[in-house]
Amino acid sequence: MIGVPPSLALRSVVLFAVLFAGVPVHAVPPVVSNVSAQQERTLTGNGWVGGKVNIWYDLADPDSPTVRVSLLVSSDAGSTWAVPAQTFVGSGFGPSVQPGIRK
Repeated sequence: MIGVPPSLALRSVVLFAVLFAGVPVHAVPPVVSNVSAQQERTLTGNGWVGGKVNIWYDLADPDSPTVRVSLLVSSDAGSTWAVPAQTFVGSGFGPSVQPGIRK
């Protein structure tokens, strides 16, 4: 799971970019599947307030024990990817993510 800070609204389009280094050209690219996202919300005196966005996904790569996983966020349905994605928690993000289920 990757936690994204409250400043990123659920209406943002989330795109995973799986990048890998040191893998031979003939290798099969990694596959990201079963992506889901859910924004945590809190009821306050002003109504519901959005919180961090939890993102889960499955990652497969038969050619590598680890892959680089990064995240791009868009607030305009993918026309641009300028929303800063900053604070991440969990083992499903970074330069050495092991393939598996529900990252």
